[in-house]
Amino acid sequence: MTEISQLLTFGSTGWGDELFFGAQITFAIAVLSYVIGIVLGLLGALMKVSKSRSAYYLAHSYSVVFRGVPELLIISILYFGGSLAIAAMLRPVGFTGYIDFSPFVSGTVALSLVTAAYAIEVFRGGILAVPIGQTDAASALGLKRPRAFLLVVLPQALRIALPGLTNLWLTILKNTSFVSVIGVVDLLRAAYLGAAATRSPLPFFLAVLIGYALMTWFSMLGINMIEGWTRRGYGARAPDLGKARNA
Repeated sequence: MTEISQLLTFGSTGWGDELFFGAQITFAIAVLSYVIGIVLGLLGALMKVSKSRSAYYLAHSYSVVFRGVPELLIISILYFGGSLAIAAMLRPVGFTGYIDFSPFVSGTVALSLVTAAYAIEVFRGGILAVPIGQTDAASALGLKRPRAFLLVVLPQALRIALPGLTNLWLTILKNTSFVSVIGVVDLLRAAYLGAAATRSPLPFFLAVLIGYALMTWFSMLGINMIEGWTRRGYGARAPDLGKARNA
């Protein structure tokens, strides 16, 4: 036990600093990927519920492809081929240099794209679950369609979609471990480095387990607070103001 505590202490004699910094990187990637993915997912959901067939098929194709491809493959493709692809697209405008994406940026972008693919379906389900009578009531009050969506439909859709968004956050938090394969020194990568240097892998991977468990636990505390806030004013069952929108 003493040897294990020495391995995980902070300072020059232990790996506690490296593990703590790796946990910060893991959490930063998770937050950035989630926020960007949520924004893109909402835009994609609006495309899927719009009357434009081209917008629908574009968002639908994106969602199907990125939900069907392993996250690790997307991360690898973006890291090894993303710079080449962007440089090739810029060549027609006279760009002759080279763009280098860091592993952190590549991993964050890749996980953001994956998050957006799942968020599209979560938001779409939430929007379609809002009774059409809500929109009719907003129209009767003189609200234009965009304003009615922002003030009436979207808040209710977010409340309905919250459980799915919660699961999506927990999933993306775990999926951040994939970025270790492209060299990002996240929590898991720091544990691998420490295990290789000390030849004592078990303490490091137990520390990773505890780290992810703590991040999940604190996340659930925040999620429960948000869910309690969104349920304010609602009883056991929300009022039914009409049939739900057709998919």
